[in-house]
Amino acid sequence: MQQSPHRSVSFNLAGWLWADLLLGMFAIFLAANALAPSADASKKSGIDPTPIVMRIEVSGIALLGNDAALSAQEQRRIADEVRDMLATQAPGRHAAIVFAYGAHENAAQGDRIASLAIELL
Repeated sequence: MQQSPHRSVSFNLAGWLWADLLLGMFAIFLAANALAPSADASKKSGIDPTPIVMRIEVSGIALLGNDAALSAQEQRRIADEVRDMLATQAPGRHAAIVFAYGAHENAAQGDRIASLAIELL
């Protein structure tokens, strides 16, 4: 069975079309990169993805105890200490996401300490 000459031409044209599309996409890519700001351009306001790590000693007894006033006082102390540390380490920045970890022999109590510690943040 012989192929028609039209079918052979169609396959050849499809190859050239593919090559032209790749060349066009390459030109668009180069133009887009030429318009990108340089690395030394001044930073604008926005989210800075650099994490800030803080270690704060907390009183698990105060947070987990039955005395609500003592627990609230410990939460205020933690919130104040976090604000002071943030102002010292990264002036002008605010926390967008906070991950808190609490240590306890019981994992559920450790989670509870962590959530109570950052409740006022």
